[in-house]
Amino acid sequence: EPVLAIGQAAKCPEHVKPDIRTVFDEGARCLAMNCYDASGTMFRKVVDRATRDMLPPQPENEDKNHPDFIAWKVRKDLKLRLEWLVGHGKIPATLEPLLESVREDGNDAAHATIGKEEAEDLLDFTVVLLETLFTLPGQVEANRVRGAARRQVTA
Repeated sequence: EPVLAIGQAAKCPEHVKPDIRTVFDEGARCLAMNCYDASGTMFRKVVDRATRDMLPPQPENEDKNHPDFIAWKVRKDLKLRLEWLVGHGKIPATLEPLLESVREDGNDAAHATIGKEEAEDLLDFTVVLLETLFTLPGQVEANRVRGAARRQVTA
């Protein structure tokens, strides 16, 4: 009877929200099983989930002159959302080409096909995004908490 050999799945970076971690882990398992289109689609979904809550809440009365008003299409469309987030400094502009690659290759994975190299790029690029948005801020906060506790003990 044939045995399916599965490679080691990549680990999700630290301090990532559980709902995003779940999607990342699924993408990493798909990649480890050489399911490139499935992994690419999941990594694009990670970017979608990771950036969805970065927009300010929609004003209750949907006043188009309100500073937090963002058109529905910008909120829903990943390309437009990423452009808005980069344009408003919510995501570093240096990540824009990387995000565009994830979005485009993820779309190709969902609607056409990608290969191993593209899937591995999507993994690498997704990790960079998650480390930027979650891991580094989480590490800085943990360091701040440890420092505050240390200073309180020595005071």
